[in-house]
Amino acid sequence: LGGGFAGLRVALWLARHARQDELTVTLVDRENAHVNPAWLYEVATAFNPFEREAVGTVLHGSASVPFERIFHGSGATFLQRTVAHIDVAARTLRCTNGDVLPTDMLVLALGSQLATFNVPGIDTHAFSIKTLHEAIELRHHIVRQFLKYRSASRQRAERAFRFVVVGGGSAGVELAAELVFFLRRLATLHHVDQASPRVVLCEASDTILREYPPPLRARSLRRLNALGVEIHSRESACAIGPGHLACRSGMVVESDTVVWLAGIRTHDLLLRLGVPVHPRGGVEVERTLEVKGANNVFAAGDCVFAVDPKTGKVAPDVVYAALQQGTVVAQNILRRLRGKSLISYLDRPRPTYATVGGKFALVHLPPFQFAGRLGWATGRDNSLLGK
Repeated sequence: LGGGFAGLRVALWLARHARQDELTVTLVDRENAHVNPAWLYEVATAFNPFEREAVGTVLHGSASVPFERIFHGSGATFLQRTVAHIDVAARTLRCTNGDVLPTDMLVLALGSQLATFNVPGIDTHAFSIKTLHEAIELRHHIVRQFLKYRSASRQRAERAFRFVVVGGGSAGVELAAELVFFLRRLATLHHVDQASPRVVLCEASDTILREYPPPLRARSLRRLNALGVEIHSRESACAIGPGHLACRSGMVVESDTVVWLAGIRTHDLLLRLGVPVHPRGGVEVERTLEVKGANNVFAAGDCVFAVDPKTGKVAPDVVYAALQQGTVVAQNILRRLRGKSLISYLDRPRPTYATVGGKFALVHLPPFQFAGRLGWATGRDNSLLGK
């Protein structure tokens, strides 16, 4: 259940390694295509002077691949359904169209949802790029700002051309940096003063990119400053209204465009299951990634609270962890069918990669660190990053 990286890895691994008489694999997702979330900031900032060519199928095709194409010839099947309820004990899915899908083994790979931290106004006045539709909606909104306010008064233009990103993790930094290039191009296209578009990055903690070593963090700060991004650390949002972001410190940023990328939380569907959910978010699982208290129900990806038994550290919500967990779940399903003991999930060291505008990237490939154009070139070499 769920067609993100973890769900895909489980389905494709089982389809490749299991015998046809052992099992059938069906992936269920409400969408008809797999979306790579790492590409969504590029969708939101895709520049094309011929707007009619930059909408619809062009943008969809740049960040998504239909499940039917992925599974073609694999032996696994895809079913597009929206699940309304899951009976964990019976391992049965009830869909919104009335279908009931029984399973012998169930894998929860639902990913996560946007964390709002009860900040009022996010649902009605903020944008996000959690989904492909949201990324395209943000892009069209930005383009409309230039079409509507390129000849506006100075005060109105300042609000229209100030773009605020909330959240200093990889997603927020990548979007803020790439926005600079996108806005410059739009300004040139619509004959707007290059100094008018401004990007503001707000982070609640004391630093951005906390998951990166201090030297790479310092490089990212210098890069963002050079691009002209206005960075505000230790600024927690308390409200978002029509045309402004208010922070607990009293700072108010006037802007028509606030993009919320401040964190993720456990999927609503999982919260209603009755399975144990950790206070920090994520379904609690055994070392084998089997959901605690649920027989033949496994979980993988962002929806999991998985602790490495060797280090005691919680696995991060990143693609590499999702792929590793998906492989372990698939192996354990096959091992259970064949009467073998299950294996434990170990959170292996993994590279972290983030672009900071253009051909500038940060790569942490323990114990090595790369930044700038060298980091970008390293990131482009998928073999180095283990992709």
